[in-house]
Amino acid sequence: MSSADVTFRAMGSEIRMIVGPPGPAGIDPIDAVAEAKAFIEEFEQCLSRFRTDSELCALNARAGEDTSASAVLLRAVEAVNLPPHTLIGWDQATAAELPNS
Repeated sequence: MSSADVTFRAMGSEIRMIVGPPGPAGIDPIDAVAEAKAFIEEFEQCLSRFRTDSELCALNARAGEDTSASAVLLRAVEAVNLPPHTLIGWDQATAAELPNS
């Protein structure tokens, strides 16, 4: 039975993922790590304050300007319970398109 142990940098930190042998679902540990790593990298591309090319940094650079934001960024703001009107450049049309979940 295979397992996976991968270390990489993301969100200004070192991340280590250890996945043991497949359980009843039969998901290969190598595939599980690859999928989780891809998710973290996508999350970082959007929300990292450590990457100058992230969506968050781009939004901060446009402070005071109207702009749109991805669903990931909008949900992150929701998660910390910031009222939408406190965001400079909040795009109500984009927010209205988000599914409720």
